[in-house]
Amino acid sequence: MKRTITILMLVAMLIGVVGCAPTVEETATPEAAAPTEVVTAPEATAAPVVEPTAVVETPVELYSDKEFRAAMTASPQSLDEGYSTNAHTRQVSPFIFETLFTFGEGFEVIPQMVDTYTMTDDGLEYVFTLRQGIKFHDGSDFTAEDVVASIDRYKTTVQAGKKLDAITAMDILGDYEVKFTLSTPIGLLPALAFPQRPVMMPKEVAERNMGTELKGEDVIGTGPYKLVEWVPDVHIKLERFDDYVVDERYDDASGLGGMRIAYFKTVFLLPVPEAEARRPPGGIGHARRLIPLWRQRGLRL
Repeated sequence: MKRTITILMLVAMLIGVVGCAPTVEETATPEAAAPTEVVTAPEATAAPVVEPTAVVETPVELYSDKEFRAAMTASPQSLDEGYSTNAHTRQVSPFIFETLFTFGEGFEVIPQMVDTYTMTDDGLEYVFTLRQGIKFHDGSDFTAEDVVASIDRYKTTVQAGKKLDAITAMDILGDYEVKFTLSTPIGLLPALAFPQRPVMMPKEVAERNMGTELKGEDVIGTGPYKLVEWVPDVHIKLERFDDYVVDERYDDASGLGGMRIAYFKTVFLLPVPEAEARRPPGGIGHARRLIPLWRQRGLRL
């Protein structure tokens, strides 16, 4: 019971970190274009139905070529959330990695890399249809094979993977469809979103890192930022992933998911353990004010 309470407190802290956005004065802030509504012609005429716009275009003016620097209370012990329980690892992870499901603003479980899903009445079978077009930072496509390999690695690599022991089989039904079979009903969707999160990575990366920590060029996800350089105790340098696929099912960012847009070209996370040095003016700014960068529409820093 104590362990459950502790885990829930960690999630509350994590979502709280994500919910704290920096305050920035804005002028003439452009907003993302709203989707065109469906307009149906009156029945009395033979005019055709006007179809809605297929995608929501994000104005390029929202993207900045500038960099953003923020301070962390300490340097992460690892950049592999599936391997490390370190809180600073979880602060960096959402920039780089994504998951099948995640937590929204109200602590609700929302789909992230899953498009739709079905489950049987007995809760023993789930079929997940994945979002198409998602790419990893190495340019490869995200498919069902990556899901199976990522979950396999998570179950065999990290202690938290035991929460998925009820998954007895994962069957690939198509490039973007996978079935999970369980031995007993569990809260599968929260388990797929709960820290330590089972982050998605390319199949090849997962297979060569079974039982080992992701390092260097293997720190590859699908998030809005990709890793450029990590010098422990010095800085973490992230760069906007230009091929990131924004989740247009949402109108805005929500918790760790929703419509996440990388407004800065470069992000530096700097370990600054001295509290006074992190306080503005003169300080760099605490990292927990940086996590929801993708929520800031039209930032001009």
